[in-house]
Amino acid sequence: MRNPGVYAEHARSLRHWLRLLRGQVNLWRVAKIFAGRITLALDSTLRELCRRLGIRVADDLGWDLKAVVDRGIRIVFFFARDDGGAEL
Repeated sequence: MRNPGVYAEHARSLRHWLRLLRGQVNLWRVAKIFAGRITLALDSTLRELCRRLGIRVADDLGWDLKAVVDRGIRIVFFFARDDGGAEL
């Protein structure tokens, strides 16, 4: 499963709890996905802290976009209907 948000939905489903109790769920895979999400969240928080402190870090799209906007350039983003970027 590629969308970790679906796990929250499954957590409210009796059918999925029964699958878990029967051992039909790959817990290692679920743990890896959530560990990856936690890593991404920590990385994002650290990058935001660095931005606020004026510390430049490598490959920081947020810093680059801010620099463009600070120069007075208008940025427009287009997303597909179900693109995860639309939430940003």
